[in-house]
Amino acid sequence: IDRSFPDGLDIEIFSAETLATTARECSDPWSREHVTPYIRTGSDLKVKTGNFRVGHFKSTTNFAHLRWTLDTASDYEFFCALAEHDVANLGWLDIVSLLTQNSDLLMWNRGITGRQVSFVSDEDAQSDPSFKRSVQHLSRALQSIPVGSQTFSKSYLGWVMGQAPIYAKSGSGSIITDIDGNDYIDYMMALLPVVLGHADPFVDAAVVRQLARGTSLSLSGEIEVELAEKLVSLIPCAEMVRYGKNGSDATTAAVRLARAYTGRDKIIVCGYHGWHDWYIGTTAKHLGVPESVRDLSLTFPFNDANALADLLKKHDCDLAALVIEPTGKAVPQPGFLEEVRRLCDHYGVILVFDEVISGFRIDMGGAQAYYNVTPDLAAFGKAMANGYPISALVGKREIMSKMEDVHA
Repeated sequence: IDRSFPDGLDIEIFSAETLATTARECSDPWSREHVTPYIRTGSDLKVKTGNFRVGHFKSTTNFAHLRWTLDTASDYEFFCALAEHDVANLGWLDIVSLLTQNSDLLMWNRGITGRQVSFVSDEDAQSDPSFKRSVQHLSRALQSIPVGSQTFSKSYLGWVMGQAPIYAKSGSGSIITDIDGNDYIDYMMALLPVVLGHADPFVDAAVVRQLARGTSLSLSGEIEVELAEKLVSLIPCAEMVRYGKNGSDATTAAVRLARAYTGRDKIIVCGYHGWHDWYIGTTAKHLGVPESVRDLSLTFPFNDANALADLLKKHDCDLAALVIEPTGKAVPQPGFLEEVRRLCDHYGVILVFDEVISGFRIDMGGAQAYYNVTPDLAAFGKAMANGYPISALVGKREIMSKMEDVHA
């Protein structure tokens, strides 16, 4: 159907044979992704099209001025207002009739800001940056690397093929450059550990100085003690420090330490805590995690202190630790973290703050300093080195001393 119908009533019908022919003939990644631009033979597209017979179904009345799509907050508000008129069982022409009888609704719909954005044709997107090298490099990478990336969250699976960068070439400050030479403001910052910006000159200079002295020596170095003392001075719960390579190392060390200290096995988790079995077994990505391991980890919704209380009561004597992100996608409601602390104290459960994201971001002492709630243990990630591979588990001396028995 053409644009004589309301924006949002978009239907394109084609035969299976047409689709198969398109798959054989069309090689352009953008056209293969969008499919129908190649089929729309004879249009004014700026891309190569096929040779098909194309028909258009046109409404006898032009309704192109109406917008029936949900792209903006204004669209949502309009639909809420429309729903007050009991439209659940009405056909689309009935709704058109309703709008013509209600001038306020009609003018609201016609005046929604952003309407023109939805009318930008797919072919106009061809003026966007080129991602040719990214697409080509992906084909090469898939031959030797699962999903073409060493990090699932950085892989092509999160992007629209041919419409987004896949591989980066360099970064400086808040800007990242892909291998096609396109520049972007990097809001992801390498999945958040790069808190000072890419290629920070002061951090990188310190790394270069240490490279000249050696990076993997047979004895401990003075710098280990210096950093530990600095962390103890900054982080409220930190009395002792143990290092790792990344956030998963630190949170897993916290779990093992809590189990060793309490003599219990079960863990409560709330947030994202890495890819190791004790956490990932609670997610949809649990393939390969034994059921016996999965049964040891329990979950509850963030900000739901009542649900946590029920879990603690039910599994009282079996629980070693609660691992929680103190803040993140959602902020804690007033009193929530304080209640978490109280409940853990009541049931003798080790409280672990996963500060891999919040640490050195909302406060130099982490969320525990910002919200004034002190855990027993806390995990900090690569943000402590602006993305370089180091992490830390910090916590109370009484618990951290048990590290001698669980780690060489």
